[in-house]
Amino acid sequence: MAHPASPTSSPLPRRLAAAPGAKLALAGAGELVSYGDLADRAEALARALGGLAGAPVAFLAEPGPAHLAILLGVLRAGGLAVPLSPLHTRPELEYLVANAAPVRILATPSLRASLAAAAGVRGVEVIDALAAGGALPEPPDAGAPAIMLYTSGTTGRPKGVRLSHAAVAA
Repeated sequence: MAHPASPTSSPLPRRLAAAPGAKLALAGAGELVSYGDLADRAEALARALGGLAGAPVAFLAEPGPAHLAILLGVLRAGGLAVPLSPLHTRPELEYLVANAAPVRILATPSLRASLAAAAGVRGVEVIDALAAGGALPEPPDAGAPAIMLYTSGTTGRPKGVRLSHAAVAA
């Protein structure tokens, strides 16, 4: 049975940008970002990534507007977002990237070097350098995996927990 259209078929930033009085989405890293700007950034990244059909995409970004735009862009492209933290140690980054086996690894310019320095992490793409793509990919189904978050690893190595687009939207 086909799942209903995902919440990303009408992306949340676009819906909020259209709501009366809803203008400012985020304030951080010395910038103010409207919902419209956030939606534009996410859609530009989705175009650059193309259709990902559930493929994992790991990314490392500072907390704030860039992080959220990358997350939403990967989701809009139909990928499985695997967020990494600037607080992860080099061995943690190595493990998480190896475990997630991403088809793409993205980073903001300021964090690219730390991610690229981790052994076994190859092909880190800088977000600002991604080539513009064509049309927006088809939105994923609501039941499709959207994000993989890692547990704390209290009983061993961290384990990836997948959440669907519907769960993320809820």
